Amino acid sequence: MKKSPLLGTVMSDTDGTCEYVLDPDDPETWGGEEGDECYVEEEVLNEDSMWTCPHDSEEGEDLCVFHLPVEEKDGGETVDIFLDTVDESVSNNKSGIEERKLQFVGARFGEFDLSASETDRLSELAGIKEARFVMSHAQMSGQFEWSGDVPQISFHGATFEHNAIFESAEFSGGGNFYGTEFRGMINFREAELGEEAIFKRAEFGGEADFYNTEFGGEADFSWAVFGGETNFYETGFGGKADFFGTEFSGETTFEYAGFSGEADFSRAEFGGKVKFKRSEFRNASFYRMEFGGEADFYGTEFRGEAEFKSAEFRGEAEFNSVEFGQKADFLYAEFGGGADFKSVRFTGEANFRKSKLTGKADFLYAEFGEEATFEYAEFRGEADFKSVEFEGKTNFYEVEFGEKVDFSIVKFGEEANFYKSEFKGKAEFRNAEFNKEADFHQMKFGEEATFEYAEFGKKADFHEMEFERKVNFYGTGFSGEADFSIVNFGGEADFSSVEFGGEADFSSVEFGGEATFCHAEFLGNISFSRTKFGDSPKFADTNMSCTNFEEAHLENADFERVNLSEANMERAKLLNADLFGTDLSGAQLYGARIGGAAINTETVFDKKHDEYRCIYDPNSEYEYESDDEEQVGQLRKAMGNYHVLEQLTRANTLPDKQSKFFARRQDMRRAQFREDGRRLQYWFAEAQNVVFRHGESFSRVVGWSVGSIILFALAFPLGGWFQSDSTGTITYSAIAESPSLLWKVFYHSALLFLTGDGPLNTTGIIGEVITATEALIAPILLALLIFVLGRRAAR
Repeated sequence: MKKSPLLGTVMSDTDGTCEYVLDPDDPETWGGEEGDECYVEEEVLNEDSMWTCPHDSEEGEDLCVFHLPVEEKDGGETVDIFLDTVDESVSNNKSGIEERKLQFVGARFGEFDLSASETDRLSELAGIKEARFVMSHAQMSGQFEWSGDVPQISFHGATFEHNAIFESAEFSGGGNFYGTEFRGMINFREAELGEEAIFKRAEFGGEADFYNTEFGGEADFSWAVFGGETNFYETGFGGKADFFGTEFSGETTFEYAGFSGEADFSRAEFGGKVKFKRSEFRNASFYRMEFGGEADFYGTEFRGEAEFKSAEFRGEAEFNSVEFGQKADFLYAEFGGGADFKSVRFTGEANFRKSKLTGKADFLYAEFGEEATFEYAEFRGEADFKSVEFEGKTNFYEVEFGEKVDFSIVKFGEEANFYKSEFKGKAEFRNAEFNKEADFHQMKFGEEATFEYAEFGKKADFHEMEFERKVNFYGTGFSGEADFSIVNFGGEADFSSVEFGGEADFSSVEFGGEATFCHAEFLGNISFSRTKFGDSPKFADTNMSCTNFEEAHLENADFERVNLSEANMERAKLLNADLFGTDLSGAQLYGARIGGAAINTETVFDKKHDEYRCIYDPNSEYEYESDDEEQVGQLRKAMGNYHVLEQLTRANTLPDKQSKFFARRQDMRRAQFREDGRRLQYWFAEAQNVVFRHGESFSRVVGWSVGSIILFALAFPLGGWFQSDSTGTITYSAIAESPSLLWKVFYHSALLFLTGDGPLNTTGIIGEVITATEALIAPILLALLIFVLGRRAAR
């Protein structure tokens, strides 16, 4: 609290002037206390660094009327004397003494009323540069009113005990209220301050009304204190508006205000609600600003840069429909309540790096024209980015979302980075559009996540992600590479009707719940290598040609009507898998475990040429590229593959197909013998193949048997080695004379083959050898015939 100034050093009154002296080093002379700052400008001090009053003392008094105590003078008379003094100075304003006549330092006024009619007498001063009122440390104990023309004036350190009214005043030379104390209401409604207006370190104890005020030059309110309600509604700031460190305790409004120059609210504090609704800013700084109550920026336009770095919003923050023309910086900003950015347009860069949003963060329909950065931000409440458009690069690196997050119908025009972010609540990316790379690497979804009908135009990286709950990719389109390698799906994973246009990598994935890929379409390379499916995966009606399922856990998998042609399923676990109608043409099944797998007559094994050949078979039309590091040869893999198919067809009672795959396995076995140089085994196996197709060809055994009978029958007449008791020796000449003999030789050969004896007798040793040979071959072929019949019956 400032004190009334005491009389300073007593000067000689030989000239009849006031004896008041202000000593900046003596607070008692200007109403201050020890340690207070004196606000008198140095240019009004004399060579002794003091200010002496230039006005005449009152008759019988040591002081002029302006320095006499208020109770000792009439307020109206004091104003008249004030105007007369001004008139006197106008007559000769060039001399120094007359300029000093406009100095009222430390003056004391009661009620002070300069209405518009009275200020007409001051209008002549408006155009005089040297005409400057100095009322530093003046004290106005009554209501102060000054409207109309106000020349250049300084109220440095002045005190207004009651209301101060400058309504509709026109400050032609600016106004200086540095360190001024307004204890009552202050009214600058519709006032005009044409040049610099200084309210630095001013104190406003009551209501402060600057409605529709025009500041033509710089307006300096830095470190000012507003104790009551403050109104800057429709105020215009033509130059810099400086509110650095300003404190607003009550409700404050800057609605429809216009800031043509720089606006600096750095380190300012708003204790109550503040409104900047539909204001216009050029460059604005709210650095480290504190909003204690609601902050309303609805419809505000920032044409230049807007800095909210380290700002603190303790209440609701309303930025609905705001337009940021250049960079908007919310680095380290803290939002204690809800943050409403609905329909905001960020034309330049938007920086929310390391910001904290405790309440709901609503960016519905917002537009980001350039890069948007939310790196390390914390969303502790619900976050709504529905229908947002990110035209530039988007960075959500290591962001923490504590509640539900909605990115539905969002459009990402450039790269979208969610690397290492964590979604603790439900996350929705339904119908989201990613035009460039999308990075979800090492992310974590704690609750259900939905990407239904989303579109990924380039690479989508979900590498090493963790989905703790259900995830839905139904109808999603991946135009580029889709990397889901080493992902952990804790709940259900639905990839039904998904289209993978590029490479899809699901290697080393763990599906804890049901995985569904029904009706999905894979147009590029696919890998499920070393993937583990915890429940029954569903791939029904899906094209998974050339997919890599190497060492995948596909127990109880539903592959009904799935195209697995040329898929790599080496060492995969297909226990109890449903392969009804599945296309396994060219599928690599070496080492696959197929116990309990089900197939039917619609299951396809070789659609290219229907010869039941596998991809490892050198005689197949499939192209097999072996790995240089493989320790198992192609022929051995072919044997393994045929063995798997043999087991599969046997377990599902398809004997004809089982027979074919057994024979193919034996073909590969012979080829392996030949490649290894094991000639004896090779020729023995080759004989088995020729004679009875390794026990699989009944027709071959019958053919060899009939052929043997015919061959021997035709050999009998060659040398007359056989004779009949009734016809004698049988030769071809005898047969020519008696064709019935031909029947006898065939009959003898058939009986000899079937019973070991016949009606003809040998004529020599050659006949005996032929008979012995046929008698030896016959039981072997008959035994093989029985073996083949028994083998087929056993199936």
